[in-house]
Amino acid sequence: MSIHSEPRAFAPAVGRWACAAALLALCCRAPAPAPAPAPVDTVDLLSRFPDVDCRSDRLDLPFLLSRSLLKHRGFEEARDPASKASWLWLEEADGRLDLPLATTGAKTLRLTARCKVSQKPQLPVEVSLNGRVLATLAVTPEETEQTVEMPADAQVVGRNELRFQARPKGARARRPLMLTHIKIDPAGPSNGAAPSLTSQGLFLPSGTSLRYPLNAARPGLTLEVGLRPGPSGGGRVRITFAREDGEQKLAEVAANGEATTILPLPPGPLGRLVLTSDGATSIRALRLLVPKRPSSPSPAAAPSPSRPNLVLFVADAVRADFLSAYGHPLPTSPRFDAFAREGWLFEDATAQSAWTRPSVASLLTGLGVDAHGIFGQGNTLVPGITTLAEALHAAGYATAAFVANDVVTPTLGYAQGFEAWKAFPRHPSAEVVAAAVAWMRERPGPFFVYIHTLGAHRPYLPPSEHWRPFQPARLPPRRDVNALVLQPTLAPDEMALVRSAYAGEVHESDAAFGDLLSGLQAQGVQDRTAVAFTADHGEGFDEHGDRGHGIRLYQETAHVPLALRVPGRTTGARIAVPVQHADLVPTFLALAGLPTPPELSGRDLAAPPAAAEPDRMLISRVTYAGADKVAVRWGRLKLIANEEPDTAPSDRFELYDLARDPGEADDLGERRPETVEYLWMESRARRAAEEAVRLRLGAGRKVELSPADREALRALGYVE
Repeated sequence: MSIHSEPRAFAPAVGRWACAAALLALCCRAPAPAPAPAPVDTVDLLSRFPDVDCRSDRLDLPFLLSRSLLKHRGFEEARDPASKASWLWLEEADGRLDLPLATTGAKTLRLTARCKVSQKPQLPVEVSLNGRVLATLAVTPEETEQTVEMPADAQVVGRNELRFQARPKGARARRPLMLTHIKIDPAGPSNGAAPSLTSQGLFLPSGTSLRYPLNAARPGLTLEVGLRPGPSGGGRVRITFAREDGEQKLAEVAANGEATTILPLPPGPLGRLVLTSDGATSIRALRLLVPKRPSSPSPAAAPSPSRPNLVLFVADAVRADFLSAYGHPLPTSPRFDAFAREGWLFEDATAQSAWTRPSVASLLTGLGVDAHGIFGQGNTLVPGITTLAEALHAAGYATAAFVANDVVTPTLGYAQGFEAWKAFPRHPSAEVVAAAVAWMRERPGPFFVYIHTLGAHRPYLPPSEHWRPFQPARLPPRRDVNALVLQPTLAPDEMALVRSAYAGEVHESDAAFGDLLSGLQAQGVQDRTAVAFTADHGEGFDEHGDRGHGIRLYQETAHVPLALRVPGRTTGARIAVPVQHADLVPTFLALAGLPTPPELSGRDLAAPPAAAEPDRMLISRVTYAGADKVAVRWGRLKLIANEEPDTAPSDRFELYDLARDPGEADDLGERRPETVEYLWMESRARRAAEEAVRLRLGAGRKVELSPADREALRALGYVE
């Protein structure tokens, strides 16, 4: 019995020890680690201070000159690199400054000025605010301080125009007045500083407001705010979020110590984050925390031939709406139409610029204009930039270019990476294509070929067989098309003739593209060759008061055709997502199995073709012949910023809804200021990143144009 009782007696003891051990293990187990915070992208809003609407009753000249949303007109800005001081020269007799005021309380304007000795003994200068004359100053050649009172009823909240009108001696006196110091304070003694951004943070005088336009459509946005007391003690910042349907208070944060506050932002459409200081305050941190989107694998695609041949066909000056695939009522582009039905037709492709050199630079580098630096006539593609041809040649591709536009030349760096560069200045498109097809016939592959025809560029000289189908039934008395183009105004029948000649040129370009496709098919390489068709820019016909191209970024010059056919991967589709020139380089690199450098502005169009990026902005730039313009595409919206120095504030920004207004006739800018400011601020951040690339690479270096280069520009109408 005993031998059976011991195990029975021992079993409960073992169970008790087991339970105790389990309990001990449970009690001593390390706590479960906290879940890792969700990954976020951080947007430093302090770095965007120069681009945000900042309103204050304490202003000075350095603050006013640092604001990208403000303009000074009629003044020349000068700087001393050593002291970093800035001052303004009145160019002739009339100059204006924008003042962003927070309230309409009485204020005092203090300025230091002097005139040229030629204006002795004094220069009368009338000072007015929003059209109301405040004082007439007697400015002498000796630098003196002047004081002007600004009554409350002469002011408005927001932007005010401060105007200086001089009455210099002599006709059109040059630079008669210099302003070295401007300061605005609430009425009384001057005892406060203007808003300023330093390495310690952003200083805000009492009553100053910051108005950040933000797109809060993505859920989970949070705001991180860190304050520190101002020079005179702690202040507070009131934080609200304003939309058209009202304003929501988020918090009041005190500047006590170094604490950081995290605030969730209410989800919804575009609005304004408003921060208003109560007491002098310093913001040491202001960051937007944006949840990262989870990455998802691209949809599986049919296998494509390894290392396909690559062909880039650029039809110069062909605007999209003159191709029948894009809605032209006549059959101007039968070969392109058939090609597009077999591949992807991108309905909304944007040129990187309004003239050839910067656009082609983006097509060959994948960089935006602010990155590659091709702004004017003498900028060159520097060796530090790796072109598409260089990357492909290093990977074993044979590379060649066949170019009819002789403003794109090897002397300006465009031939980097091409084994062969064949120039056909202003030759018929068919000849350019024939030479390219002959070269490809001798290459087993893989090869990359860049073909640039000039058919649709002025002068319009279409062969009769291409022009005849598009000529109007009633011809005008004057029939010299290229003489008509130079006339300041045209009768409707004359413009119809000009447009018909252009349509004939488009048809001729289309026929040359058809020759290319036939050549690939005849050689048996069609199924091993990816082909892209686009244009460097479009052409205007008085839609916005301009003919030709080069200085405007409206859709007639910015909207270009783009179609892509990739063997084994295209089944025929129309893609509505907006795309741009710079997308072609990452697309071709991916097709060749090569990585895309992170600094490129584009994305791969072929994987997947219809991927939408809600936050994506497409930026075009033109700085040519006195023009300085930026266009920003964001979905259906388009902002045009006119950055010429003499642009009036009311004309600086134009905003269009292209889905509702494709002809850009209804400017929404004044009705949707928060959208204008958002697109401007976001595009400035993107352009700053591109500019950093340009500075790092030393891009955009200028060279002296040769006589041949200048003649090429003159022959194509770029210079007189």
